[in-house]
Amino acid sequence: MNIQEYSVALATSLESNKNPAAVAREVGTSQSTSSRFLKKLDLTDRDFIPFVRHMFGSKKLNLVVDDGVISKRYSEEIEGVSSMVDQSTKTFTNGYKIVVAGLTDGKYFLPIAIEQWIAEFIKAKTTTSVIYKGKKMQLQDCPDLRLNSNQNQKKIVANWNGQKWYFIAVRRSGKRGPRIIYLIANFNTKSRLYAKIYDSRWKIEKFFRTGKQSLGLSSSFSLEAKIYLNHMKCVFFAYCLLQLLMKKLKLNSIEDAIRKARSLKYNFGFAQTTDRISLLENYA
Repeated sequence: MNIQEYSVALATSLESNKNPAAVAREVGTSQSTSSRFLKKLDLTDRDFIPFVRHMFGSKKLNLVVDDGVISKRYSEEIEGVSSMVDQSTKTFTNGYKIVVAGLTDGKYFLPIAIEQWIAEFIKAKTTTSVIYKGKKMQLQDCPDLRLNSNQNQKKIVANWNGQKWYFIAVRRSGKRGPRIIYLIANFNTKSRLYAKIYDSRWKIEKFFRTGKQSLGLSSSFSLEAKIYLNHMKCVFFAYCLLQLLMKKLKLNSIEDAIRKARSLKYNFGFAQTTDRISLLENYA
């Protein structure tokens, strides 16, 4: 087994839990083979540089860093697992926290580095209470954060939890029409740049969502840290291959690229699909 086979299998498999056993079934080999592959895999950040060169060339890029929790609620014996807050549910859970770094040009996103945390710039609730001009108020009620029809961003400085922060109101358009979101930052810059930074972070948030839902980012059940971290690096590799497929075929989304990969497998078989997708980066 090689990195291309493992990564393409993550994209083409229709199983809900894309663990090493599911990957083995997709490739047509044994679970022990896929487990041995992960144990021996030595994939470093430098191995993702060719993806960056091929995808972006000499473009100016944004580096985006974010953390996420891989919940392992009932698995206290896994290396690196501890009790922590899962920000998606606002509850305590057993799991391990990873920090992901990636590069984006605003359209495409390539995850390139991962670190594990063993136990800023964020979106706020409209009901977040702050002290502004000596008065306690919710962000949605702050008069200096109300946007006129010709305004898309506005900023104030207020106290929150005993510290000074920058709060930014940003107008956003969505399927349900325009809405106002609120951001919190600990650094000062122009209001429009906060919105740009937030838009860049959405790319990494989407990677976490797609990685968990479609590529098996949280599906490794190994007790060894090296094995489950290598599994996640293969998810990175799969996501990079899918981004190249998305660019090459001018697809609209990463989900379209996953559907295309599965269609190729249906029409040509797994081996030919792996060769075709791998050749996009000249790895095969």
